[in-house]
Amino acid sequence: MSRNQLPASLPITVGDSFYKRIVHDISGADWARLARLEPTFKDLIFEGFSTRIDKLARLVRQPRVETRLCRLLRTDALFFELVMDLWAEAQLLLLSFVEMLDPGFLLEHWIELKDLIGPERFLACLILTDRLEDPNVLEKFDERFWDRDLELGTLDLLLPTAAVWRELAADYPKVVESFEQDLWPAAKVVPPPPPAPAEDRPDRRQLRREQERRARVEARLEQSEGEKRKVEEDLKQVRAEAEALRGRLAQVEQEQQRRLEDELARERARWFQRYRAVDTAEQESYRSAIKGLDDLLNKADRALQLQAAADEQYGLVEEVARRLLRIEFYLQEMERIQAESLVVHVEVNRVRQAMEAEKERILRLPGSERLTSGREPLPTADPWRRRLRFLEQSPLSLAKLAKLKALLEQLEELQLLPDIHLLTEAVAQKERQIQERIYQQFQPAQPAAARGRPLSLDELVAGGQSRRYDLYVDGYNILLQLDLGQSAKDPRALAELRESLIARMVAKGRLFRKVFLVFDGIDGSRDRQGNVDIIYSDKHHGINADAIIIDALKKRRDQNSLLVTADREIIEATQQRVFGIIAPLHFYSLLFDLAPPEPGSPRPSAAFFNPGKV
Repeated sequence: MSRNQLPASLPITVGDSFYKRIVHDISGADWARLARLEPTFKDLIFEGFSTRIDKLARLVRQPRVETRLCRLLRTDALFFELVMDLWAEAQLLLLSFVEMLDPGFLLEHWIELKDLIGPERFLACLILTDRLEDPNVLEKFDERFWDRDLELGTLDLLLPTAAVWRELAADYPKVVESFEQDLWPAAKVVPPPPPAPAEDRPDRRQLRREQERRARVEARLEQSEGEKRKVEEDLKQVRAEAEALRGRLAQVEQEQQRRLEDELARERARWFQRYRAVDTAEQESYRSAIKGLDDLLNKADRALQLQAAADEQYGLVEEVARRLLRIEFYLQEMERIQAESLVVHVEVNRVRQAMEAEKERILRLPGSERLTSGREPLPTADPWRRRLRFLEQSPLSLAKLAKLKALLEQLEELQLLPDIHLLTEAVAQKERQIQERIYQQFQPAQPAAARGRPLSLDELVAGGQSRRYDLYVDGYNILLQLDLGQSAKDPRALAELRESLIARMVAKGRLFRKVFLVFDGIDGSRDRQGNVDIIYSDKHHGINADAIIIDALKKRRDQNSLLVTADREIIEATQQRVFGIIAPLHFYSLLFDLAPPEPGSPRPSAAFFNPGKV
């Protein structure tokens, strides 16, 4: 917060005491000077008073003027900025004292400084020194800020200054005495001010007339409020009476309608009796029959209306069947795209899922069995192979394919599923597609000319030399390099990949002397499985995985360590402390035994090493 912003933006309530302190700390002469420089504010502040320059200094202490000043300070940012500049000139020594304080000292002795200076002046100093732009300072404010409890311990802050002053007074008494005389000069006898001229004295009769006028206005306002309350009560009573009359009118109308119907029925009976005499029982039976026929006709009309609405919503059998056939043709074409295309547009997957959901919804509707009865069956494909073709090409699917392969091996031994070799081939094809997609993300390492031929991670592991090195792995940096497709929006997918990475790292941990697998966490924890330390950072204390890795590598005195990350900050901070830096995707392919897409194709170089150290 700067001085041109109002204190209302603070996290606490700023009361009138703050603004009154600002007004009182500025002398009347300074207020008069501000009025001369800013005529606009002068008219707002001294409206209704004499605006003679020689009177302005005394008028500032009037309660009405003081109230106007406080209101302007609270609402007008420009006026607040001008007044704070005046206050800074008036309280220059106090402002200099706060400004020279170290930020850490100010935060540590927040309560003592507030009680020593006073909460109002302390807040003004914080505004003028731009200390409120620090979030740590804003966190110190609470509702107890305005309480001032000046105890003996509060003056402990002045003990170092007092000690230096005593020592200086003992060594240089004349200098100190001269300084004290300049700082606190002896009180001078000031003659009392001359009495104000008659024309400057307040007109008591005018003041009394104003008070009487105000009393009359307040009496009229109170009378108006009473009349308003009475009118509101009368209005409420009238509304209640109107509501009761409306209810009574409805009852009268119903009674009149019933009487009219009874009279009409009697008239009809009288005229009917002129032609035929019908007994009461027969008459009641006819009335019952007529009523029953009317009910049936009403139900028939309602049924036809519902059927028309259903036809309009769901369509006729022929129309729905024709559209389902077109949807099936589109699904087959999308299945071919999934099987043959190297890159599948995201819109194809979105439309395919919408079509399948709509097809399943229609087939669950009542009467959907008539869509296929008496017609040629809709073309369908093998559901297992279709699901495999539509399986998302992401690393998450590799774990699913591994489980499916194990299940197919068991089914093949039991000989329960015919043509199981077709499904096995589909699984292998989908696995190759995913591996090719992962390998497309590899960027072969380009070594600098000075380093010569780099030694790859595969060569280091194959020769058994990797067991001499500690391995530091930035866990989430590896996982975030993978293209997860639509699964990237699901937090459970990232958790599943993390657990899979931990399991594979524990299985491959024997290839290295010791492994430190670091993840970004919340509360901070550590677990060990074999020679693998699984570390989660402490977010509450501002520690992330990058800081843990950098700190651990900087503490090492040798270069017998390998680093797996693509984070430039970690690499620049630790590249002189490690033997080699391994690319995340290359390490992932080695960790999960991903074979190259072409038999005999070499894996891209996975790291830069210093050949002279091998």
